[in-house]
Amino acid sequence: MKKIAVFGATGSVGLQALSLLRENRDYELVCVSAYTNKMAIKKIIKKFDSIKAISLRDFIGVKNIHEHNNILDLFAYDFDYIINAVSGFAGLKITLKAIEENKIIFLANKESYVTAGKLINDLLKKYTQAKIFPLDSEHAGLFQLLKNEKSEDIKELIITASGGPFLNKSLDETKYVSYDEVFKHPTWTMGKKITIDSATMFNKALEIIEASNMFQTKNINVLVQPQSLVHAMLKFNDDSYKMSFSLPDMQQVISYFLNDCRFHSFFNQKNIDFSKMINFSLQAIDRERFIPIKLAFDAINSFNSKAISLNAANEVCVSAFIAKKIKFYQITEVVAEVYKNSVNKELKNYTEISKFHEAICQKTLLSIENI
Repeated sequence: MKKIAVFGATGSVGLQALSLLRENRDYELVCVSAYTNKMAIKKIIKKFDSIKAISLRDFIGVKNIHEHNNILDLFAYDFDYIINAVSGFAGLKITLKAIEENKIIFLANKESYVTAGKLINDLLKKYTQAKIFPLDSEHAGLFQLLKNEKSEDIKELIITASGGPFLNKSLDETKYVSYDEVFKHPTWTMGKKITIDSATMFNKALEIIEASNMFQTKNINVLVQPQSLVHAMLKFNDDSYKMSFSLPDMQQVISYFLNDCRFHSFFNQKNIDFSKMINFSLQAIDRERFIPIKLAFDAINSFNSKAISLNAANEVCVSAFIAKKIKFYQITEVVAEVYKNSVNKELKNYTEISKFHEAICQKTLLSIENI
């Protein structure tokens, strides 16, 4: 029996993973974490009688369950597999601890590789039993496509973007979109932050940096695919292509890795209806229109302080937008300005990275106050 912990269990990816774990008898769920969602945690505990411990900001008093405020305390329990679905920079410390504990990590926290790609890759060389598998449709697609391929044959790794709800709006037109319009993603149903990031295209910007660090290459490109059917592609030296193609469904990605990188069927899976026309509208992204993409490509050719700046400023701006303190278009404007004025240097350990991240957060808050 494989023992597993789910960090960020009450978010979109966490809940989908738990749904699959209820089907998969190869796993025993040992630990779960959430931030403040007490009701969701109580429901999870009722469904999984194998849970030994939880991490939550406030105690809820469940019989026979050990409760912790510090999420890292969960590493004291016996498990070899971990799903890190914690949102934002907070997920990095979990990823680093999991590597040091030689865990098998199913990673849905893109910020880990964005802010600390070199550190993570160096640690994986040191802790050789630890492994990371990406719980992300684009990076999972690349992972699958790269199996059995020779690196010298590959010219470029390609990920795709739906373009979000404002793909066909100009930068000027985004100044007039409503708060509610931002949350109407055309193809995916996701949490608030990632939905906002998809609308600005910062989600794809972070994924470009993540892919560059995860697959250790700067030969990355991104194309718009509005239907979210094509997730990733390989471009070979002869300009032929190989693609990962499926309906948008995170459970498919999670199931693949939970089943030891096998394409296993699962309950309520989505199937493509080929009696209807399937469109593959692929096109280049205008980097002057979608500034986050332009910043991402600059970041992968810079030291990690630039990627940390991009991520930290965006996290603060997204929170400010949710709180209705700034308008949608101001997210990109503020992040771009903070990014432009940030230093370019390599931050080598978690302490350095964390301090710099906090400093950028404070600078971003000041920028927002001065709007």
